[in-house]
Amino acid sequence: MLQLEGFDVVAHDVWVLELGGDVAGWHRVVMHGRVAELEDLWLEPRLIGTGRGRLLFEHAASTARRLGAVAMEWDAEPFAEGFYRAMGGEEVGRTKSAVVKGRTLPRMRLNL
Repeated sequence: MLQLEGFDVVAHDVWVLELGGDVAGWHRVVMHGRVAELEDLWLEPRLIGTGRGRLLFEHAASTARRLGAVAMEWDAEPFAEGFYRAMGGEEVGRTKSAVVKGRTLPRMRLNL
């Protein structure tokens, strides 16, 4: 079975942004009933501010719609919260960080 960064790309909807033959970013959407979870959205840091993050996010939302989701939710990296708000996401709660003790992450939602 094909593996990428420890998660199964066969069982999930994973899309890669490629530039000049190199991986520049990706997103992974996982369905939970009628709500999609944006599990990953990553962009090569040097490409931040070029519109490619927007491209990845919009593609993730379109993927969620295609899979039948009525909304997409995710836990946002706090430094990326402004980006997600610009994409139309709204904070609907907080999630305890699994990595940093005492830190919480904004739980975001986009109605599709």
